[in-house]
Amino acid sequence: MQPKLGDVYCVFSRRMQKYIAYQITKLLIDNDRAILLLLDWSGDELPKENEIHSMRPLFMDFNPLFGKRLCIYDVKPKVPRNYILAGNIPPLSDEYTQFSNLTWEYDDDIYHQLKWMEIPEEKRNAFESAIKCDKKIMLSGQEVPAASFRIEDSGLDFKSAMELGALPCLSILHCERWHDDLCEYVRSNPFLRILDLRNHGHKSLDFRGSRLERLSIQMDTVEEIYLNDEMEKLSLTRNIDHAFVVHAKDGGKRLLLQSDMFVAECGLPNLGGLHCSGLGEFDMSKVVAAYPELWELRLWGKPGYIRNFRDVSLLKNLEKFSTDNLFGFTAEDIPEPDEMPKLNWFWMSSLPEDAAKAARRLYKKPSENGLDLWIGMARKPEWLRENLDNPFRDWDGQEHISTTNARKAAAQYRKTRSEILKLVENHPDDLMIKMEGIVRDYAEAFNKMDKRKNFIETVEREQIFEVLDGLLRLIPESFDFDKNTMLELFEGTRDF
Repeated sequence: MQPKLGDVYCVFSRRMQKYIAYQITKLLIDNDRAILLLLDWSGDELPKENEIHSMRPLFMDFNPLFGKRLCIYDVKPKVPRNYILAGNIPPLSDEYTQFSNLTWEYDDDIYHQLKWMEIPEEKRNAFESAIKCDKKIMLSGQEVPAASFRIEDSGLDFKSAMELGALPCLSILHCERWHDDLCEYVRSNPFLRILDLRNHGHKSLDFRGSRLERLSIQMDTVEEIYLNDEMEKLSLTRNIDHAFVVHAKDGGKRLLLQSDMFVAECGLPNLGGLHCSGLGEFDMSKVVAAYPELWELRLWGKPGYIRNFRDVSLLKNLEKFSTDNLFGFTAEDIPEPDEMPKLNWFWMSSLPEDAAKAARRLYKKPSENGLDLWIGMARKPEWLRENLDNPFRDWDGQEHISTTNARKAAAQYRKTRSEILKLVENHPDDLMIKMEGIVRDYAEAFNKMDKRKNFIETVEREQIFEVLDGLLRLIPESFDFDKNTMLELFEGTRDF
């Protein structure tokens, strides 16, 4: 559906459990963009005509860095499938915005504004005052800006977490170790939204009473987690292949669970969102059995194989679904659109060629009616055979990386791996000297690729480093070998 100037659209916000409203205030025909304005209205039902005419723009000030401003967005003028036309009134703003967006979903702005207003005024004022000044405070013997938004205990050696109460703006906290009064501090700070907790050694963790929205937990020892009602995303890291229970409001109805493997039977029967990465063998029927109420499902393989792919059609509440680097299914396994009536976002990348063709054909018409559809990197059977052990497989199909360079990267990986394994087998006395040559060749190969067209950016640079680090781990610890020296040699040789 193409919008008209002045159109007011409503959508149900899962976060707020209410309808919210937007208006199209400008149509920029020349560059195929539209200006979308979030309105200061919400309701349990769609608005009546008199309500539409009394709607006003929403102003937000929950982020004092930007001051008080309108919620306006630059979007593609294609109305998403789940948006409902409520009426048309004269545009309520003539402002533009410089930032282009891929989505129409901005209920987080109105949600955060409402949550901001719930915080006591004196704390909000302290936050705003600190943001606007250059004042510094002494904390654990270190000088720290009062406006610090993010703190890591690896860089600030505080004895008591309650010391952090001196930082009125602290919103993100990364802890590499446990602090006895950590949970007490988390509950006391209404601005703390994100907590990353590692090496804590606890079996039970309780975050009830806090205002956390995102929580990342190292799971080695954890058997039980109690979440606060506002929690939106729980990320589980390290050793999660043991039994544990998560206690969440409404059985996890509003929660997104993220992990690097599939986790079932963890106390979340009504789980709303699931992200799983690093998948190998995977059975879709287990997802349906464990989490039948899912409204969002995203799956990443390494690459991986999905069995019973078609069972995804049994998730009748599913609104968002995507896969990447997953195989084992065919064109016949792609569900018909009428089997997934609520689907409004459907992305698949690096998948079997015949399944990609079927998905594009089946969902062409829904995409014309507002479904956000992207099907890319269709793979032939021979591609999978060639790339099963290729850590640079994702380069094939990237717009800024040529097919030639993707193939060269894969070939260099295999060459380097073969040379290292041959050295390990022969166990030479001059291992370090021979490894220097191998590492230099590895770095120079990517220097040469990048010289003609600079395509190696931050993501690729980190990936090249991580692949080398993994290759160096092939050398047994019993060998007289210094891995760090080789990594330093690589850093000194690379030009990208």
